[in-house]
Amino acid sequence: MLLIALVAAVAFWVVKTDPLELRAADTVSVTDVSGWNEEAAVEELEGAGLKVRVVTDPSNEVAEGTAIETDPASGTSLTIGAPIEVHISGGPLMATIPELVGLSEDAARDAISGVEGLSLGKILPVNDAEAAAGAVLTAEVDGSAVAAGDEILQGATVDLTVATGRITVRNVEGLAIDAITSELEGMGLTVKIAEDSHCEATETPIVSKQDPAAGDVPIKSTVTLTKCTGEDSESGSEGSGSEGAEGSGSSDGPVNKADERR
Repeated sequence: MLLIALVAAVAFWVVKTDPLELRAADTVSVTDVSGWNEEAAVEELEGAGLKVRVVTDPSNEVAEGTAIETDPASGTSLTIGAPIEVHISGGPLMATIPELVGLSEDAARDAISGVEGLSLGKILPVNDAEAAAGAVLTAEVDGSAVAAGDEILQGATVDLTVATGRITVRNVEGLAIDAITSELEGMGLTVKIAEDSHCEATETPIVSKQDPAAGDVPIKSTVTLTKCTGEDSESGSEGSGSEGAEGSGSSDGPVNKADERR
């Protein structure tokens, strides 16, 4: 009778007991370790009896060395000794700026497209007295200059300034020709001086005309500055009046140089 009662009691306990409770001693619920540092996350999961494998994933949102998630996910019930992966942020994916300054625009385009995570942004044409047309002068990301070897977040766009091969010459007419010559030569231009005898010369020679006109000109090109070399118009008119007075005393008709000599 005692044996029968014992068997009946065990059977009753088995029927009434939740199957999950029977397995409780052999399973563990995965802790949510997202946001923990790697060391703490691994220690927590291993302490629960799980076999932990660390996987490093790039992330632009989660700081380097911080747990992102587990696989299986937190809250999952696992058998003690089961494997689990904890994904740790390796930080954002980076891209390295290639050599750009000094290249031609086409070569720079190719260099940018050849780097994963970089794309070409705006191209700004800029006048420069020394650089050939199409040469890259500067490279920028988000308004800040970058150089070859700099590391930036993938997904960035690179803006370029590119030489036009031209330079701007201001309007110099009416200014002292010597000072303007020095200015233009300092810009790498060649200055040619032309003379105009149809306008009156000044004590300090000034520019009466410039060619090409004010505006953009090719670098290392020639600019012609014209100065006046003509005589004083008042002096010329006084001389003509004197000669006329002398001529009127000897003849009523026109006077030529041959008649005067006779």
